[in-house]
Amino acid sequence: GTNQLIVGSDKSFSFDQIFAKDVSQQQVFAELVQPMLHYFLTGYNCSVIAYGQTGSGKTFTMGTGLDGNLDELTQGIVPRSVEHIFDQLLEQENSWEMLVSFLEIYNEDIIDLLSPSESKKSSIAIREDVGGEIYLAGIKEEPVRSSSEILRYFSSTFSLMRSTTVFFKEVHYVERQRAPT
Repeated sequence: GTNQLIVGSDKSFSFDQIFAKDVSQQQVFAELVQPMLHYFLTGYNCSVIAYGQTGSGKTFTMGTGLDGNLDELTQGIVPRSVEHIFDQLLEQENSWEMLVSFLEIYNEDIIDLLSPSESKKSSIAIREDVGGEIYLAGIKEEPVRSSSEILRYFSSTFSLMRSTTVFFKEVHYVERQRAPT
């Protein structure tokens, strides 16, 4: 069955998992996030959302280790995911390219955290292409080749975040050309 929380008589919220307060960061990652990363690497869109009141541990769970302190016990979901994705990509035979974008949703504005301009929100628009896919026009995408590059983007923008943040990773696989025989 579906896990649901019912509030009042008319509001229900579905969720995948609730973890006890004494569960380790590694266990949260292994049970909830790591299985999704396989799907991400095969082309599916995946999202991990931490929700809760102020002080409930969202930043600890998601972001601990973004400052480069990658302590295995306290490292959060984001740095663990980044490390895992690059470990998997480096094992593949195909060439690949990864592009990242980092945005914040604050007071209903979309703010590009990677944009160097003062007006980080003025040119971003939500669009739909002819195939029905939703995309953000005007958002800055940066190519990355290592987990340390991604974590550097996180650590440089982490202090700017005030609200909901979204980090996009997009992987493009490039088939290697075989030499003629």
